[in-house]
Amino acid sequence: MDFRELLVYLVVFCSSFAEAIRCKCTKESETVTCVDGICEMEPGSCLMLDHPTLGVHYTCHNKLQKDGFCREKTSKSGALVKICGCNSDDFCNYSYWPDKCFLDDQSSLHGLVLDPAGWIKTGNLVLSRIYSTLDHSS
Repeated sequence: MDFRELLVYLVVFCSSFAEAIRCKCTKESETVTCVDGICEMEPGSCLMLDHPTLGVHYTCHNKLQKDGFCREKTSKSGALVKICGCNSDDFCNYSYWPDKCFLDDQSSLHGLVLDPAGWIKTGNLVLSRIYSTLDHSS
């Protein structure tokens, strides 16, 4: 075995160990499964979808997206949806584009319960997961 063959084997061996990316997930599809608000895709990207009436959703996508790039796409219902993708690190879709509906006005959190895992709950309904964006001292 010469040096070139060894190099080819090494490249093939190393390329077979691509890491999956983990993303915040609020919406499942035929190709994406959410478990405890998390999806994992290899290879892939994290997405944030901002729908004018359905709000912000997070998911995984099985194709690489340009990190931090956003585009608009018309949905089947005719709504203009903003779609942003990233692949820089785990949960980049939430760290780049946090869900503003609970973060813009913390007074809107009155009456809601933040459980130890960071999920906002009201009754039995889980509304959103907050990571390190809220002050947990109160």
